[in-house]
Amino acid sequence: MSSTAISEEVVQKVLDFYKNKEIHRRIHADRVPNFWSIIEYGRKSYETRYSRMLRWLLDPTENHGLKDRFFKALMKEIKGEGLPLMDLKKTKTETEALANLDILFVSEDPKLTLTIEAKHYATEHSSGEYDSQLEKYFDAIHKQYPDYQNHFIYLTIAGNPPEKTDRNKDKDYLQHYKTLSFEQLSELLIDLEQAAESLDTAKIIRDFRWDVKKSIENHDSNVREIVESYGFKEVRGQLVAFSSYLEGESDEFREDIERKLPQDIQKRYLVEAISLILDNISLQDHTPSPVAQKLAGMIFKKLTDAEKTLELKELLGEEFDDFIYKKAQSTRHPGQGVRLKLADADYFYSIYLSSGKAKKNQKNKERKTIFPNDGIHIDMYHLDAEKKEPVGVRLNPDNFRIDIRDLLQHKSYSCLGIEDVADFLTSEEKVQHFLDSLPKYLAESIKERKKQLTS
Repeated sequence: MSSTAISEEVVQKVLDFYKNKEIHRRIHADRVPNFWSIIEYGRKSYETRYSRMLRWLLDPTENHGLKDRFFKALMKEIKGEGLPLMDLKKTKTETEALANLDILFVSEDPKLTLTIEAKHYATEHSSGEYDSQLEKYFDAIHKQYPDYQNHFIYLTIAGNPPEKTDRNKDKDYLQHYKTLSFEQLSELLIDLEQAAESLDTAKIIRDFRWDVKKSIENHDSNVREIVESYGFKEVRGQLVAFSSYLEGESDEFREDIERKLPQDIQKRYLVEAISLILDNISLQDHTPSPVAQKLAGMIFKKLTDAEKTLELKELLGEEFDDFIYKKAQSTRHPGQGVRLKLADADYFYSIYLSSGKAKKNQKNKERKTIFPNDGIHIDMYHLDAEKKEPVGVRLNPDNFRIDIRDLLQHKSYSCLGIEDVADFLTSEEKVQHFLDSLPKYLAESIKERKKQLTS
């Protein structure tokens, strides 16, 4: 059995997507070498990198030579002309130090602090006993620096204020957070670049500003709508395989793919096009949810229980005689999912289940936690018989996913589709029924998937 075949229809869809006027413009814009594009490694890294860059600019003792220019510019932006700013004599700047906040700037003389919470693609979320992480930071700063002037900035792409909910709408901390947009930040960076005496510093700031502007463009664009119009969601597996070939990671289907591609096309541009597609068909919301983490913990405990392991093997039946239950593991961050790894004589199976916030709905600000929030994934690979590990790309010709709608409509397994996890966890009977039904459902799904891919 070969790995994921790439249909002529998918190749043509990618070519048409690349030729779309808006997509083509985006891919070919800003071809000047830029350090931020070189170190790009996914959306999860953005807040960390931006926080470190802002910390560097804020610290008057750093080697950029700008002293406290950026701090004063920020304070002027959020407080206006009426704020008298004297020279800072003793300062320190930290990232993720106190209460895990993004950036903390502290001046001992004069006594003041500036806290910046930067949000790139993520959203504000709860933290421990607090409904809002912003409230947690506000309390931590006032407790640690009670005699200081404490200032707070909420930095987002569009400059949106912290979200108000029924729980926090009357709380005092909200009025203390001043909003700052990426557009405002970009304007401040122009002044910094012009003031920089070092060409190296100016280049670093210019590259950072380029990435800030790129983030604004991505936020304002209609790429997601364009992607959805092409119907890429159902062929995600083929897109991944196509990208692997274009990047030289796989040599399969070379003759077949080359026949489908125009001779004058540069493959690196198609890789960027596919990257845009994959970035915009993800459904999962990674906002931490305590009830999602609790449910994931229950699933993990069940799937690592010796009796359930034996039950799953028995349910799989005779065709899985060489079945190996490799392991179940919780996802590292934010701990809301479970990945189950299985193998038989010929194939390796990776099964992923996760619970989390439902997709954003403007009419329902208080989004409920659902299961599964990104479907139940069942992926198959060829098996390295000696190492008992997967080899090659996954066999799935599409992104095999069972979502909550499918489960709710399924007569036998409707209990596995949960529309409100918080409410669900209050019923011991429902929880027990869910956990007891899970092994049987997984066994049937694995057998069905194997039948589809090996028939």
